[in-house]
Amino acid sequence: AVAGANKEESKKLQREVDALVLTICTALRDVRDADTIEGVAAWAKANAKQLPGVKDCAGWIQALSLQCKGHLQEAEDMYREVFGTTSNAEVQAFIIKNAVWCCSRVADWDAWRFWREKIGSMASG
Repeated sequence: AVAGANKEESKKLQREVDALVLTICTALRDVRDADTIEGVAAWAKANAKQLPGVKDCAGWIQALSLQCKGHLQEAEDMYREVFGTTSNAEVQAFIIKNAVWCCSRVADWDAWRFWREKIGSMASG
């Protein structure tokens, strides 16, 4: 029972870390602060051993930094690479939203359709 409780606590902590990182990164994206987003990505990489959940964040945070710098195709490519690294639906929705935004800005309609299919598959469960 203790091992199960620890696993549940770990999952809860992961969800809380994801929510916190999403909130911070969303605010930084909204003000286009790519440098600070890169700092958050570096923090996630540096603390991956102590906080195993943050290692999953580093890739999409780096993609967000590229997006804020205007490297939209590179950002979309990185979003695609890291999409499957999280099972958190909130993080997946965040990745999809940002990837779709990038695709629409560079008129990459094949990539846009790829992400729209991901939205459909999330909606159908």
